[in-house]
Amino acid sequence: MFGIGATELILILVLALIFIGPKKLPEVARTFGKTYRELQHALEGIRRDFAEAGDSVRHEVESTVKEVAPPAAPVPPPAGSVETRPALPDAPVGSVEKKSADHPGGPDPARG
Repeated sequence: MFGIGATELILILVLALIFIGPKKLPEVARTFGKTYRELQHALEGIRRDFAEAGDSVRHEVESTVKEVAPPAAPVPPPAGSVETRPALPDAPVGSVEKKSADHPGGPDPARG
């Protein structure tokens, strides 16, 4: 129920009997049971509302996707308005290009 074992449940009942008393214990237990049941019904209603809202959104998306037809042919880019750029190197962004030692701008092997 609440992750309570048999030993813990018996201890709770004994403490309730001591603090609440034998005359009021059934009334308190009945009130607790009704409150717990009402809470469960409220939570089930919230779960149902969320499920219905999700189904409604899913239905709207699926109907919109069905309405949108794919293009008959790919649309070519407009002529003359697209700038061409040279291809980027295969090196990842931010990488440092290592130069060989025999290159004039390369690292000095004497420095390490």
